[in-house]
Amino acid sequence: MGTESASSSSSSFAMCGWTYDVYLSFRGADTSKNFTDHLYAALNQKGIFTFREDEELEQGTVIAPELLKAIEESRFAVVILSRDYASSSWCLTELAKIIECMKKTRLIVLPVFHYVDPSDVRNQRGTFAEAFAKHEERFKDNIEDVDAWRAALEQVASIAGFHLREQHESKVIEEIVGKILDKLNSRYSIDHKDLVGINSHMEKLENLLGKGLNDVHFIGIWGMGGMGKTTLAQVVYEKFQDHFEGKSFLKNVREESGKGLVTLQKQLLEDILTGKNNIDFSDIQWGTNVIGERLCGKRVLVILDDVDQYNQLEALAGKKSWFGNGSRIIITTRDQDLLIKHQVAEAQIYKLKGLNNDEALKLFSRKAFQKDHPPKGYEELSQKFIYYAHGLPLAVEVLGSFLHCKSRDLWESTPDIDIDVLLKKSLITISWDNFQMHDLLQELGKEIVQHESPEKAGRRTRLWHTKDVLHVLKDNTGTEFVKGIFLNSPPKKEIHLNAEAFSGMKNLRLLKINNVKLPEGLNYLSSKLRFIHWDGYPLESMPTSFEPDKLVELHMCCSLIKQLWKGSKILDELKVIDLSDSQNLIETPDLSRVPNLEQLILQRCTRLSKIHASLGNLKRLIHLDLNGCECLERLPHKINLKSLKVFILSGCSRLKKFPKIVRKMSRLSELYLNETTIKDLPSFVKHFTGLIKLDLRDCKNLSSLLDVICSLSSLETLTLSGCTKLDKLPEKLGDLKGLEELDVSGTAITELPSSVFYLKNLKVLSLGGCEGLLNCIKLIDNQGYGDMFLTMLRHHLQLQGDEDYGTIIPGREIPKWFTHRSAEASLKIKVPSDLCDKLMGIVVCAVFVLRQHHPIDQLHCKYLNWNRVTHELWCHVNANKCENSCSVGSCFSEEFGKIESYHLFLRYYPSAFFDEAWKEASSKSRANGSSEIEIIFETRGPGLEVTKCGAELVFGQDIEDPNHTMAGCCSCSITRYEDDFDNSTNDTKIKRSLDDYYGDGDGDGAGPSGEGTSKSNDVDVPHPKRIRLPNLIERFILSFGSWFGNSHTQGQGDSDCEEEESQ
Repeated sequence: MGTESASSSSSSFAMCGWTYDVYLSFRGADTSKNFTDHLYAALNQKGIFTFREDEELEQGTVIAPELLKAIEESRFAVVILSRDYASSSWCLTELAKIIECMKKTRLIVLPVFHYVDPSDVRNQRGTFAEAFAKHEERFKDNIEDVDAWRAALEQVASIAGFHLREQHESKVIEEIVGKILDKLNSRYSIDHKDLVGINSHMEKLENLLGKGLNDVHFIGIWGMGGMGKTTLAQVVYEKFQDHFEGKSFLKNVREESGKGLVTLQKQLLEDILTGKNNIDFSDIQWGTNVIGERLCGKRVLVILDDVDQYNQLEALAGKKSWFGNGSRIIITTRDQDLLIKHQVAEAQIYKLKGLNNDEALKLFSRKAFQKDHPPKGYEELSQKFIYYAHGLPLAVEVLGSFLHCKSRDLWESTPDIDIDVLLKKSLITISWDNFQMHDLLQELGKEIVQHESPEKAGRRTRLWHTKDVLHVLKDNTGTEFVKGIFLNSPPKKEIHLNAEAFSGMKNLRLLKINNVKLPEGLNYLSSKLRFIHWDGYPLESMPTSFEPDKLVELHMCCSLIKQLWKGSKILDELKVIDLSDSQNLIETPDLSRVPNLEQLILQRCTRLSKIHASLGNLKRLIHLDLNGCECLERLPHKINLKSLKVFILSGCSRLKKFPKIVRKMSRLSELYLNETTIKDLPSFVKHFTGLIKLDLRDCKNLSSLLDVICSLSSLETLTLSGCTKLDKLPEKLGDLKGLEELDVSGTAITELPSSVFYLKNLKVLSLGGCEGLLNCIKLIDNQGYGDMFLTMLRHHLQLQGDEDYGTIIPGREIPKWFTHRSAEASLKIKVPSDLCDKLMGIVVCAVFVLRQHHPIDQLHCKYLNWNRVTHELWCHVNANKCENSCSVGSCFSEEFGKIESYHLFLRYYPSAFFDEAWKEASSKSRANGSSEIEIIFETRGPGLEVTKCGAELVFGQDIEDPNHTMAGCCSCSITRYEDDFDNSTNDTKIKRSLDDYYGDGDGDGAGPSGEGTSKSNDVDVPHPKRIRLPNLIERFILSFGSWFGNSHTQGQGDSDCEEEESQ
């Protein structure tokens, strides 16, 4: 029935009885196509939910009840009083309803005098008089309606409104939208009467504001997190915002500045300049200049909330001179030094203190009991928690919320705060097994702990300050109160502790410490410890009295441990043991009574020579890391690790015998045997049916792979690089249907098995350094590499047509599907004017060869992205003689091998690469009937020569319709193929058709001077089944570049050194 502008704010209106922000009343014939439409668009852009009736509804004489209902459910009514407004009985009925609602429901009415005089409206003169004369005649039987319309016009004309005769329409629209936004924003204000303790703060802060003074004030609100600094600033902002010409509340500056201070600078300007979006700058210094220039004449109120870095103040409120007289800049922060450094006078800094006892009790009671005072019997219990919170509003609120509706038994015990309460208040987040705590909650917890014993650190439950930890440990002042020691930053100097350092801490549960020495040994560690992280543990064993039956995680990297414990220990809770780089460790302990161990990390324990047999029966072990255990010769005879997912034996260079696998280990996903001495792939891999990654890198003795590897149907990554004795891959390699990455670089293989083309999911094939590889060029050539690139190009255009794409492959001929060719290093193409706007991009190609070779030390080299570059090939695409519309180059080096053969450079440039030049070309083409595109190839480096080049135009229809022949580029119309690989009898033809775009002419392309080049209409190409694996071929070609010395990435075929040359 009506037209409504969508807005995220709409869902909140029902709570206030409103469905719409604004109702527009207007005479369609007068303003619907201009002023009203522009106003509606501006309101919609600002997210103001607006009702505008459809014009066709005015054809009747009785106003639809839905419209009257929409008026009742709107907060504002904008009445556009145009010259013929009163001629519509529909509009007058609307207006009468609007005035009625103004009186009954506090509807806010904003009249707009659309090139009419308010007195003419009020007194019904001119066109308004003429309209009412007709109404009185037409509605003489309902003259009371006409009288109501007259009264409504008189009242609306008496309201201060907006006048179009006096200023530009855009300015009036901006003012209307701004006024509505201000009113809407104010209804979201905080009712500070419900904020406990706010009145006393407001009285003191209002004095700092210095109302009536004409100078610029910087005011600081300083206090710890959770004190209510932001809330106090919001109340001040909402109470005084109407006293200023402009205002801005920048929340969470500390967090938002991570997105860039320029973004905050722009937000500041947009807030104060009421959304003007013609301000654009890209760096902070420029932004400070704009702020100073645009705001120096405005009286503004600015809140910078939660500032934690001085550069934030410099960027947003660097000097008082940036703001007009009477401005107030309020800064909330936890760091008083920032305010002092910014020259905020000490008298202008308000230190926010905690709640007093009465205020805390009131807030606590509201959260716990939903009223201002605790019920009978809960007074003393409430006071207990008030004391515990130490006046911190956040702590009081969290405790009260936690205890709401809880039993008295829980009240009388010391509560552990419910995780759900903290989650609901966004104070913690839990995702992917990670537990993150809001910094406010951290600060709150630390403050509470500090108050446990302000003078004696050894009587606090948790210690984290370096000076407190060292004081307690060195002076043996730790008590049974201490539950956690967390020394995140190691002491700068090595600390020596005595043997009794931990003796008094009977209840210690968490210990993280490092860089300490125990010259006298260690007599005691609490058996209640659940977590130990002690890097560089300085002793060969743990204290004999230590019974870690509650221990969950043990981290002792770089320790001097020789043996963790003797015999067997019942450790049901232990899940993680990490002794990485403990180079004195000789053997692992008996783990037979550690049934829940999930991670055993012993990497680089270089003296480890013995693994206890119990390791082979850890049913819940998930991660076993023995990387770099050089002395390890054997593993347990039998292994039954059914939960194991990651097994790392990398660098176990003395490992001679592998264990017997008792049962299938179907959960094992990663196996690392790299840098071991294995000669053949162990037969036990057949039990790893879920294996995804197998790393055999740098196994120098590995000479063959058993066919058993081809049964690993889940394998995605196979790494064989550096296996210098490996000269052959299994013939059934194609059975690895899920394989995505195959790295055989640096091996002795001389050919790839033919089944490699069955690897339909293969994305990366690395062949670098395979000097004996013979069949790569043949393999590519047999696939028809030019048509292969075309197949991949079409796939790219359908998915990422606005991005460039290319590669370099062996070859000495321009592919047959290129319409435009040249026997030189440049060519020109004429494009009819009616096709310029349809062009999506250009495909270019060039045949190049290196005719001279020089020692690397005699070549002039440059470095790009750490790569040494000896030669460069650049392609310049110019439109209508506008030089260097687009220039892109590929870089390569002979450092790793000579480039002996001819190679083909292929690249697609989307039109976005040369937008400006192409716009100019399009405008010229309309006058000249055609545009000219010139492609020039440039070589840099001795001996590099381009012998031929070609180009092809790509149009929109080529991308949208996969069966459409690419005009000019003579695209393949490839039929769908079956899954069999043998039927090659139905070889397809490429049908070339230029008539779709060039008419019935001869379809000439342009040679070096624009002359046509004759071509056959039908060209034989390989059967589609032979090019059915674009993923494989694409990545094969890209990786192949390293084999002939070209430095390629594995991305889109670009060189690591590839760069765009800005002209």
